[in-house]
Amino acid sequence: MSDLLKRVIVGVIGIPIGLGIIYIGGIVFTIALAILSSIALWEYYSLFSTKNYHPYKFFGIVLNNVLIFGFYLIHSLSKFKYDFFLFLFFILCTVIILLSVGIISKRANSLINFAATLSGLIYVTFAFLTLNFIREFDLFFEWIQGNFFEVYSGVGEVGFFENIDSVWAAKLTIIMISSIWISDSFAYFVGIKFGKHKILPSVSPKKSWEGFFGGFIGAIIGFTVLGNLLLPKIPLIHFFIMGLIVAVFGQIGDFAESKLKRDSGIKDSSSILPGHGGILDRFDSLMFISPLIFIYLILNIFLK
Repeated sequence: MSDLLKRVIVGVIGIPIGLGIIYIGGIVFTIALAILSSIALWEYYSLFSTKNYHPYKFFGIVLNNVLIFGFYLIHSLSKFKYDFFLFLFFILCTVIILLSVGIISKRANSLINFAATLSGLIYVTFAFLTLNFIREFDLFFEWIQGNFFEVYSGVGEVGFFENIDSVWAAKLTIIMISSIWISDSFAYFVGIKFGKHKILPSVSPKKSWEGFFGGFIGAIIGFTVLGNLLLPKIPLIHFFIMGLIVAVFGQIGDFAESKLKRDSGIKDSSSILPGHGGILDRFDSLMFISPLIFIYLILNIFLK
């Protein structure tokens, strides 16, 4: 079976399931994120084994789930106003726990092992957390209104952030992820058909400028068209800007992960997804895009 056919089969099965989970949101979406981020983190930590470094995999994955579910429990279910500070407290505890593990561990290269474990939580966990922030952006917006709008009077009351609810947040998340899929598909097929001029063959031998521009156009078209269809009240300029973020940083994220794999001497982070590689391979673009889209949403509240 060819890689292309495997990709298609995984897409036909996975895309409807993924879209359904995004639309449901809540604890179902959080559990899905916890599973995906745990696998991605395991794959990331496994990259270091070829260099004879040993991140604290077990503790890293436990802390990953504490942070993922901690956000849901504190932010989505609590009724008090100090959830953000409790979330910062979680992060502080994470660093303290990792330092404690590093002190107790008898393995060599404790400093690098600690740094590798922490970098995985920043690279993988933080990215998946911001994806949850986007999906639950109605709750985030509510929190900001309750804590900041008394000071910043009138900010964000109309326009881009009008009538935010769970369905609004679900649609925006679907638009973002769908545009990444469209961009990847455009880049893949244009690259196969027309790719002649390589970008960084030392990092990713198959990626070409033709594929890059195919993915760039696909991201802009995908975000703008889907955005206009699903959230027609939002001005097109916002979809265009978010499409640019997907177009540029999605492919940078792809190169970043390719660099990590090449340095580790492996082709794919794992073989869990036939034709796609591992979770890290499939979500490398998202891990660069999601934090930036979340920052863009926040900036449009305070800089309106």
